[in-house]
Amino acid sequence: MSSAYATDLSQYPISISGDQIVQNIIQVAQSDGIDAVSLDHDFYGISQSGRVFSLASFRVVESGPNTNTGTLELHIFNSDGVSVPILTIGEDGTTIEGSLNVKGGHTSLETTSVVVEDKDMVLASGATSVDHLDKGGIILGTDESGAKEMLYDLGGDMWKSNIGINVDTDAAFTVGDAQTILDGAGLTIGDVSLTDGSLQLAPDISLGTEGLEIGDISVTPLGGLVIGSSDGSDVDTTVVLNKTGLTIGEEINLGVDSGLSIGSDVLLDEQGLYLKNTEAALYLGQTGWKIAYDSSSHHLLFEFYDANSSSYVTKAEFKA
Repeated sequence: MSSAYATDLSQYPISISGDQIVQNIIQVAQSDGIDAVSLDHDFYGISQSGRVFSLASFRVVESGPNTNTGTLELHIFNSDGVSVPILTIGEDGTTIEGSLNVKGGHTSLETTSVVVEDKDMVLASGATSVDHLDKGGIILGTDESGAKEMLYDLGGDMWKSNIGINVDTDAAFTVGDAQTILDGAGLTIGDVSLTDGSLQLAPDISLGTEGLEIGDISVTPLGGLVIGSSDGSDVDTTVVLNKTGLTIGEEINLGVDSGLSIGSDVLLDEQGLYLKNTEAALYLGQTGWKIAYDSSSHHLLFEFYDANSSSYVTKAEFKA
């Protein structure tokens, strides 16, 4: 059985507005058949012209036949005169349709979990100055539990956290348009990157476990300086300076213990100068003396440059 209740308007005089005639409203009852039992109470208003209009209604609805449980519903009538539910209170909880504004100094939610469907959460929506945002943010726990905080600091214009922040290896922190990235691989700031065992300052400047490289110049961990190919791929144009000596390409080597060698024919060490090529000579001055070895006679020749004949003339000869 369903019953509908309406506020008694008998205190108001009968009025006529168009085709609508308002008289005393009485209690009306009707059957719901096999459906749950419901009880309605409507609220009406009367305009100055005497027209009756619907304001809201309370509805108590049984959850099902003979369940002895029910819900309380609050409806309002919109501008089209349609009843719209705005509040439902039942055994499973409370549902509010539409926006909810809560005003007060403190709002407490005692629940196991809070689920928000909206993707945005706005704090300090009533702030009219950035000063009002200082120390605002998220606080997890209480002083007794040891609160974990992520709060805005006005003085530094930054977020401050009283605990560390950790991200997964595949995740990253980025600043601006991803020119600054901090992830599991390391730190990248523009062309500068810092990874495990390596610092990249520019495309051609790096510092790692294998040493410092600046373009074609590299410094190795063992104290060596390499100008050219550090991996030995271009020996002819590579200069290596380390604790053993100086090497220029494949032909020139200045060793701490071995002396100076130019190719395989010239050697200068602590014992003297060796010219292994039989055509080699020692020149003193651009157009002066020449000391040479005659491989056919095995004589040592002292020759002087003759400008008239544009050739060297033997001045002395030492026999073996």
